[in-house]
Amino acid sequence: MKQAINPILFLLANNPAAEQNLEAVMSILQFTNEAVKNIKNSLDNFHETILKMKDQTPHNNNR
Repeated sequence: MKQAINPILFLLANNPAAEQNLEAVMSILQFTNEAVKNIKNSLDNFHETILKMKDQTPHNNNR
């Protein structure tokens, strides 16, 4: 992963608007971080709800 980021950082540093680009990258990373957290929390909640429903459902032993 580090090897993939190095060329990006080099290109950003050589650009005259490096600070603006870095702010844009930080914004994208923050958005991605929040999106991943939200998706993970949603999946955890979904899994917990399914497990609760499974525990509350009566088992049918006739099968």
